Amino acid sequence: MDDRAAALDALARWKAQRSWARADPGSLAIAKVEPVGPVQVVLTSVYEARGVRYRLEAAPSRPSLNEPGPDPWAIDIPLPADPPVGHEASAVVPGVRVHMDCGLCSGMGDMTCTRCDGAGRIQHGKHSQACFQCNGRGHVQCPQCVGSGGLYGHPTAWARIEECQVIRVHESDELPNAVFLALNEGDHGGETMHEQRGAHIEDLVRQGGYRDAAGSSDPLRVLVRKLCEHPGVPDGGRVLHQHLRLSRVAAWEVGLENGSTLWVFGDPPRVSPAGALPSTTLRVAKVVPAVVAAGAAAFAAYWLLGR
Repeated sequence: MDDRAAALDALARWKAQRSWARADPGSLAIAKVEPVGPVQVVLTSVYEARGVRYRLEAAPSRPSLNEPGPDPWAIDIPLPADPPVGHEASAVVPGVRVHMDCGLCSGMGDMTCTRCDGAGRIQHGKHSQACFQCNGRGHVQCPQCVGSGGLYGHPTAWARIEECQVIRVHESDELPNAVFLALNEGDHGGETMHEQRGAHIEDLVRQGGYRDAAGSSDPLRVLVRKLCEHPGVPDGGRVLHQHLRLSRVAAWEVGLENGSTLWVFGDPPRVSPAGALPSTTLRVAKVVPAVVAAGAAAFAAYWLLGR
């Protein structure tokens, strides 16, 4: 399939997604079709996240200094050998009680009354009366710490298996900004050029003679290194394994005889500009409400002037 036929095929599949709203690609007066080859670099990381949650109870006072909670990575949390994404486990931390400020009232012991918004009085027309919820004080006792400003927290450490994906685009100098941003938003498929799996990927490793990554200063290899340095895993997460995939996204620059240019890319196909090639039905659907509104306004003006 030549480039023109491939671009038309992509446009036909794009039209099929919303056939009533999009023009028939066969009706386009196409002057030229230029293939472009942006490369998507997709790094998927599966990692273990840990944290601590607390069962709270009121303490008799605020702490003079907030006590640090337990380190969740120092707690033995049983996990299976190869836990799936979404798996979560937890372990109660025995014999530990953390004295902390109450987060609900910021350690103040009371809170602004929500009924009078702190004024202490409620206005009724020209008259006001004391707020019955706070008895005119403008504040109420914090229900969580019962006025002390402090809490005791009984910790439970948790571990959860999560996944994140980061995407970058290579060879994108000729792409318009809208297409470049769209290619960074999600996986757009395409022909897989290279795949790599490992516990922790740091560099592009040649497998099966991937010649584009031959030099250490190769721009694509530099891009992969930067991506691996910042894989999107939150601080404190422990990477379990990663998957690196490089794919050549199907994309074409389509020049029309009227001088305009379209970009067709991805799978399922997308078109940029986003509002290009509206069908006659869609154009009518957009015009009719405006015509009806204008007619209604004219009728209303005539009726008012007539009176």
